[in-house]
Amino acid sequence: MVSYMKVNPGKDADYLKLEQETWKPLHQEFIKEGQFRSWSLYGLQFPSGTNEKYDYATVHAFDKFGQLENPFANFGQTLTKVHPGVKADDLIGRTEKMRNLVCSEVWVLVDKAE
Repeated sequence: MVSYMKVNPGKDADYLKLEQETWKPLHQEFIKEGQFRSWSLYGLQFPSGTNEKYDYATVHAFDKFGQLENPFANFGQTLTKVHPGVKADDLIGRTEKMRNLVCSEVWVLVDKAE
């Protein structure tokens, strides 16, 4: 699942800090619990033009297609375990103030060579 984000002007440092210090440990716990295989954060390296649609993308990799049905099951419980005292609504609200979700897409591996 690839999600594309457009960060609000002047919020890049805050957004990266939130992703790395708050969301990443949360995703690591979801991975530990077996809800998905991995999470990655990508930054667009050489954007140009005023009409760039996104600045960052996150990628969640799944072992089974069925995991997509509810990849964040027990979100509140997992959040409390990883970040005691942080409320889900507050975290989501802070995140939405820093960036807009442009779109999310589900990609399926068709073929590969190694």
